[in-house]
Parts: sequence; C-alpha cells; structure tokens
Amino acid sequence: MKNYDQILVLDFGSQYNQLIVRRIREMGVYATLVSHDISLDEIKNISNVRGIILSGGPHSVYDSNAFTCDPEIFSLGIPILGICYGMQFMAKTFGGLITKSEICEYGKSEMLIHDDSPLYNHLPFNQIVWMSHGDYVKTLPQGFKKIASSKTCELASIANEDKRLYAVQFHPEVRHTMYGNQILHNFVFKICKACANWQMENFVEEQVMKIKQEVKEKKVLCALSGGVDSAVVATLIHKAIGDHLTCMFIDNGLLRQNEADDVMKVFQENFHMNIIKIDANERFLKKLKGITHPEEKRKIIGHEFISVFEEEINKVGQFDYLAQGTLYTDIIDKETGATFYTALSLPKLVLKANEEKIFTYSVAGLKPRLWTPHHPNLYDFRFRLVANKGVELDCMTETSGFRTFEVKEGLFFLNGNRYWLRGGNHIPFALAPNDLNLANTFMQLMKAGNMDVTRTHTTPWNKLWMRAADKNGIGVSFEGTWPWLMIHSTPLPDAKLIEMWKEEFLRLLKKYRNHPSLLFWTVNNEMKFYDNDNDLERAKEKYRVISDVVKEMRRIDPTRPICFDSNYQAKGKDEKFGTDFMNSIDDGDIDDMHGYYNWYDFSIFRFFNGEFQKRYKMPDRPLISQEMSTGYPNNETGHPTRSYQLIHQNPQSLIGYECYDFSDPKYFLTVQSFITGELAETLRRSNDQGSGILHFALLTWFRQVYDYQNIDPYPTYYALKRALQPVLVSAELWGRNLYGGDKLTTRIYVVNDREDGKDLKPSLLRWEIQDETGEKMAWGSEKVPEVKHYGRRYIEPNIQLPVNLPANKVNAKLVLKLTEDGIPVSENEYHLVLARKTWNISQISEDKEIVLLDKDGMKSKFDFLQIKYKTVSSVKELVDSKQKATLCIISGLKECTDEEKEMLRSYQFKGGRLLLLNSKEVAKNIYPEYITNWIIPTEGDIVNMERNDASVFDEIDVLELRYFNNNKREIPLACNATLKVNRNENLIELAGQMKIHAYIDGGKPEDRIRKIDSMRGLTLLQIKDGKGLATVSTMCTEKADTDPIAGRLLVNMINDLLK
Repeated sequence: MKNYDQILVLDFGSQYNQLIVRRIREMGVYATLVSHDISLDEIKNISNVRGIILSGGPHSVYDSNAFTCDPEIFSLGIPILGICYGMQFMAKTFGGLITKSEICEYGKSEMLIHDDSPLYNHLPFNQIVWMSHGDYVKTLPQGFKKIASSKTCELASIANEDKRLYAVQFHPEVRHTMYGNQILHNFVFKICKACANWQMENFVEEQVMKIKQEVKEKKVLCALSGGVDSAVVATLIHKAIGDHLTCMFIDNGLLRQNEADDVMKVFQENFHMNIIKIDANERFLKKLKGITHPEEKRKIIGHEFISVFEEEINKVGQFDYLAQGTLYTDIIDKETGATFYTALSLPKLVLKANEEKIFTYSVAGLKPRLWTPHHPNLYDFRFRLVANKGVELDCMTETSGFRTFEVKEGLFFLNGNRYWLRGGNHIPFALAPNDLNLANTFMQLMKAGNMDVTRTHTTPWNKLWMRAADKNGIGVSFEGTWPWLMIHSTPLPDAKLIEMWKEEFLRLLKKYRNHPSLLFWTVNNEMKFYDNDNDLERAKEKYRVISDVVKEMRRIDPTRPICFDSNYQAKGKDEKFGTDFMNSIDDGDIDDMHGYYNWYDFSIFRFFNGEFQKRYKMPDRPLISQEMSTGYPNNETGHPTRSYQLIHQNPQSLIGYECYDFSDPKYFLTVQSFITGELAETLRRSNDQGSGILHFALLTWFRQVYDYQNIDPYPTYYALKRALQPVLVSAELWGRNLYGGDKLTTRIYVVNDREDGKDLKPSLLRWEIQDETGEKMAWGSEKVPEVKHYGRRYIEPNIQLPVNLPANKVNAKLVLKLTEDGIPVSENEYHLVLARKTWNISQISEDKEIVLLDKDGMKSKFDFLQIKYKTVSSVKELVDSKQKATLCIISGLKECTDEEKEMLRSYQFKGGRLLLLNSKEVAKNIYPEYITNWIIPTEGDIVNMERNDASVFDEIDVLELRYFNNNKREIPLACNATLKVNRNENLIELAGQMKIHAYIDGGKPEDRIRKIDSMRGLTLLQIKDGKGLATVSTMCTEKADTDPIAGRLLVNMINDLLK
C-alpha cells in the first residue's frame, strides 16, 4: 500500500471531529481520527505525519475529567492546529490563563485578523466565523502572539510561528465559518507542506483486489436500495468479478419520482450488470402508515428491507455469496455524547445464500476513560449495517465500558490497582424487578453509604438492574441459577436437570458479559458438598460437574475471575480429596468464607488480630466474605424478623428479651449496627491480605425498602457508611466503659483502599471526647505517617479521658477526624460510657459489717471502691457468729467440703446474707437443687438482663452488661461462666447469657426447645433459703477498678444484700 501524507486529528470529544477528517480528505490528503491520549511513540510509528489537529471538546481544561494529550507532542516539530478546546489546551500547556465566559458563546461572530499569518494567507481581514465555547484564553501563553480577535473574544486566534503552533477559538470545519475551508487548506498545505497524494481511487484499487482474492469465480448476490453505499458496494464487486455478480434492487416506494427507473437504467445500461427489480412499494408504505417519529421510520425501513431481501433470495437460485453492504462501528461517550471512535470496520460483508456468519475484528490503540465504581464511565457501542445512505439494514447498540478486573498475587486488581471489595449483598431486585426508580434509588443509597459492590443472591438480575449497576457504579458478583442444586448430603441431580441448569446458566454469561459492572461470576451458594458430604465419591462427582461448567465459563468469558461456590475455600482440599484429583478440577479463582460472626458463632473481638486471614488465606487466591451478618430487622418496625426471633432465637443472644415485639426496636437496631460496623472495621483493619467483604442482607437495613419514595435507612446503614470509607480511620477498642481521668488504651488504624491506587500522604489525626450534646470535653492531635495504597498503619495516641464529667455517668463519643493536606479524608465515631470514679467509690455504708473470703485478689477491687471489710481465710471463720457479719462475701473459691456447705446453708437459712463471686464450683455444691451445672459461654462478652427492674441494675442501662473493660487487648468478657439451673420459686433470675448459635432446625418443637435451653443459662441470680438470701454471680466484677459498669454492678449487688 502506498504511503500517503497524513494529518492526524486528535479527538478531544467534539461533535465536529469527523467533519474535520472529511474536509481534509476532500483536499486529497489522508486524515485519520485518533484518540487524544495517543502516545508519542505511536505517532512516531505512523508514516508521513505532516501535521496534527487538536479538535474541540465539551470539557473545560480545568475539569477533573478533562481530556488531555502528552504535552511532549508540541516538541515533535510537527505543525499543530488547536481548534476551540484544542486551543485552550495548547494555551494552558504553555502557561496561558483560561477563564470561563460570563455567557457561553454559540453562533456567528465577526473576527478581525491582526497579523499576516500563513494561516490566513490571501484571506480578508474581516471574516464571519462560528463560535461554540464556554471558556476562553484570557492571557497569551509564553512565545505566542495574537493573530485575530472578535468583539467577544480578544484572543480568537493565536500562534507561535517558531514552533509552528497555531490555534483558533472558532470552528473552521463547519460551513458557517465563511472561509473555514481555506483556513484548513492553508494549514494543510502552506504550513504542513502536505502533498495531495491521496484519492478515493486508491481505496477502490485496494478493495477490488481484496474482493478478487476472496470471491474468485464464485457467484455473488448483492442487495441494492438505490442509495450511495449499496451502489458503491455493487460497483466495487462488479469491477472485481463482472458477470458473476447479480444485484437485487428493492424498490421501497420512498425514492424520488422516476428514481427507481433511473437506478435500473444506470446499472443495466451503463454498468451492464445483471439486476433484478423487486417492487415492494405497497408493503413498505403499509408498514409506515401512521408512523411520524423519524427514528421509528428509519428502523422500520431497515428491518423491512432485510425481510424482503431474505424472502426473495430463495426465488433466484443458488449463490455462493451475499453482499449486503458495510458494517460501521461507532463508540460514543455516554456522558458527553462525543464520538470517541468511528470507522468502517468491515468494508464488505460477504455471505453465502442462507448462511449466517460471525465476523470478528478488533480495534487497537483506544485509550478510553475507564469504568470504576467511583467513575462509571460508559460508552455506546453502535454497530451499523448500512445498505445505502440514510437507510440502515440493521443497527445494534450495546452500552458497555472499558475496565480490567483480575486476580494477581492472590488479590483483586481493578484497572491495574489492588482493589478491596466494600459492599453488601442481597438488594431488593426480587421485590420489584421492573422498578427502575427503586434500582437507581437503592444503588445511589449504596454509593452514599460507601458500598461499591453487591451480589445477585438467589435471583439472577435482569437487564434493567444490570444497566442500573453499570450507570451507578455498583460492582456485581453475579450468582448463578439454582444456587443450591448441588447441596451437600443429597443425591446427584438427574442428568437432564444438570444439563438444563448448565444451559440456563451459560446463557446468562453470554447475556451479561458485556456489562462492566459485572466483576466476577459466582457459580452457586453454600453447596458445601466439598466439606460436609460423607460420601466422598459423590462429592467428587459433584466437583466434576461444577468444574466442567467452570471450564466452559472460561471459554465463554475469559475476562472474569470465578468463585466456585459462595462459601468455598480451597484450603485443605488436596489433603481431603487427593492432589491428583484436585489437579483435574477447576475450582475457580476465589476463596469465600461466610462470616456470620457474633450471629451464628464467635465474637467480633476474636478477629481483631487478623484471625480471619490467618485461618483461611491461600497465597494465590483472593479471600473474601460474600456473606456476613448480625441479624435482620423487618422492613416495617425494625424488630428482628420472626423466623430468627421466634424459631431460632438468635437475637436473644444479643439483647435478651428486648428482641421481642413488646420491646422498643431501638435495642436490636442499636446492637445490630454496633456489631455490624465493628465487624466491618475489624476486617478492614486486620486483613491486609484479604480482598473484601459484602455484608448480608442489605435489603433489611432499610425501612420500606420496596418503596423508592419512602425508603429509610436503619442505623446499620450509617455504621457501614463509616466502616467502608475508602480511607478509613478506625479505633481498635476492646472495652467500652471507662472511668474519667483514665487513659484510653487504643490503637488508631488508618486503612487506605483508595480506588485510584494513590498513597495517603502524611496526615493529621484529630481526636475529641464529646458528651451527649456534642460538647468537647477533651481533644488532641497526632501525626500519622504515609500509608501506602492497600496498606494499614496504626498509632497509639495518648488519649487522656476528662476527669470533670457533666454527670456521674455520661454517654460519650470518641470522634476521629483525619485530614490530608488540610482536606478531610475520613471521620469516625465510637460510643463510650464514661463515669466519675465517685459514682462507685464510697457508696457502701461503713456501719455494715462485711466479711470477705478472698481467693482471687478481689480485695484490691474493694480497696479501689473504698469498701470497708474484714478478711478471713476459711468458710468456718467467715460464718462465725463472732464476726457479726451483715454480709459474707466469697470470691474465687473453687471447692468446699460438705461440712463447709452445711455451714453456709445454715448461716443463710437463719437469715444470713451471702454473695458468691466467680465461685461456680462452690455454688453448685452449696445449691445442687438449683444449680445443676455450668457452661463456658461462646465468648462471654455479652450478658442480658432477665429483670431490668431489679435493684442490682440501678443506674445501669439495659444494654450495658457487656464488653467490660480491663485495659487489655483481649476479648472484653462480661461473665466467666453460664450457670444451668432448675427454675424454682425460690430462685430469682437476674441476668443470663445465651450462646451465639445458628439455625435451630429439625425435630419436634420440644426438641428445638431443649436445644435452645441447652445453650442458655444465668450469670446472676438470687436464691432464697429460710430467712436468708444469697446472690450468685459469674459476672466479671473483678474489673470494677477499670470498668465503671462492673464497679456499679458490684456496688449494687452489695447494697441490695445489705438492705
């Protein structure tokens, strides 16, 4: 192919960029439209580039998403012409000032030329030009001079002739600019010195040669509509193969008068072609009757043309090829409407009769704006099958975007940057699948809540919701159909059923693979045959079925990672199934552990030190959790949903009897939001090798989630909004109850998961202790060093709690504010209970005789509380009448003899008062008819009141028997054991605990009741015996000197027994 002189047109998004190319080609010089961010090396590799034109564009040069090009382009020594935005970009690059116009200028303007510039050679000094701009160049850039001006634009045209750089604020390419063609002509020939060595004939020769090589001696049928494009195709093919071509002219009745006869005459008599005329006038006019919208008319004409052609080809004999026109590809920026790319992609489409073909082609060198959740840049990909000018045989538009999402180094990478999934799954698609308002509203709420990713759990989405995800920037884990088809401990499904499932699921891949929001595929949900199936061979067969599907998924869509099953981890599978077998299996790319911590098992505090990744992370696989939850409020009242509330009774382990409908729902909502937010922050802080979390179930975090006009977030939404900030400042707090004047023992973490991959520069942390009104009681600041992208760093600030509190007990907040270069990047807050030490100290009457048998160091706590007491060394000494004890206290006693047991029972029966602290073994021995056993609780950090009106809870709120503080980095236990008891009228239940547990399924109702009962017990109770009263406690009152609630509880228990 001959090397022609070329002019490159850099596309900055102007609606006129194709017109620039056309104008220059009409001059006999080849022009090419290229992306604005083409590299210098790419330009250098293009032969015979004589000049460059920077097109106009819709942006301001100061916009964050403004199009730019490599400024070194101005150092290539090639003449450059900047048009409109191109002028502003050129001026800004060289130090000029760009200013916004008070009024956007659009229309004709009179321009005066001031300089004898080659750009305006032989042109009048006064010209009418077409302006279309909102910004303008206010001051000349260095090295430039003014060469033209208008009344509204002082610098209408500028130049640096030493560098051969020229710029115009107007549009010379449009016909409204009187001498626009001559201006472009001067640039191309006088400035760029280009040769007019390109003609359309060059294109014709090349295409004719290609057709000859492809068709050879075979027969071709070509459709004609009377338009230019199909006529060109027919002429090219006829020139190549002569009488082997037959044309079919479809007269649609829409041509000008006698034009159909002219078409037949031209092609038969002038070109001597074989041509068949099909009269379809009535058919087309009938279809168009009553249609007024131009776009709808265009589509009807195109579709009807195809229908007629397809019907007629069967009547004209056998042909080896069909020639039906050309295929154009347009890529249009969805936001700006600018044409990013357009080209004739397939100059000839040749098909055999009754044949379908897939044509594959690629477009190289594109540098688009990439799709990300924070910048969901979309493009319309339009494919036009053109038969003649003005009539399209068919047109298909697919909206998509450009991005990469891949697994590398055992992590996710989005567009080349490490990426942490932050989101929630199970959104309200199934409630209103055709409600676009709800889809957009809910996804916008997600974005406002820092949630960028979700999962299509149980119900695959439709196109409406997928498009909404594309537009709103919500990444999607797309779960397959029939997610529990291969559930563990069940027979392998019927082969026909498996095949039906495969076909259905794989069709979804083809349907949705062009959506940029779809980040990865998730095949199934919680099948667990790989963990729970006792039949190893059956489990292997299920493995093989899913593996075959995964392999086919990779063939259909090789661009996305795959999660084999939501809740699948590869760890330990080689040992269980054998390395050879696992090497034959494709189990996807991602490990996913459903973490229902503090809901089905464990406490959130167990994971403060990175236990999640220590337990499950594999070096080469991203570790995520697509499900983690702390319960589900219903969408009307906020109480826990009935299934969990009444059948499984999970909420009772969190808030006791406050979980039921007779209680205020604020208790459940408060606890749910606290645990959920803490769990998210815990995993953000501690999992530097993890890859993301999706909390469950997102649709339950809103009141009236099905109504886009009235949807209202519950507190959990706001907790997650804080926890999922891209840059997170987070306090590692173990205990939450503290005395005024003490030091707050904490680590403050900064987590940097910015989407753009940038490091967080050294920042400033400001902390405040606020009271309930927001009044600052204490404050300070600390410097935080740089935090690398995808990194975590902590500091241990010196936070001294205020001594002077406004009340004995204050519901306070720790507020954290992080700034970078003075700009806020993260803010967080934490509820604390602060109390004056005098709230608990010296609250026991000194005229009472308290005797203490101390086996675990409890006396130091009594000393802190300034309780007057006497110590003894034995039970016998404790109950000796000589002591004249008003109250006998036993702490930490592990065993007692039968004789000692009888002494204590006798002492109580006669009217004595006993307090047993953390002496479960002795309590069981003394009261065997009441206390039968004990269990060690799941963690022991949550205790609930059985009777919140009891005097032992005076001045203690319902939700405060939890997270007792001891200023240590360990689970903040509130109790040490849970006592199993026989209920009796002499036994008063005060506080208790239920083990954290999952589903209570199967069996009769009485079986479920027994199972629930086996997991619950008491941590604080009173036993009446004769005239006396005993209080038995397994509460962590040994923390009385570090936790004011523990201290108050101990004071209350003592005072209650001293009444």
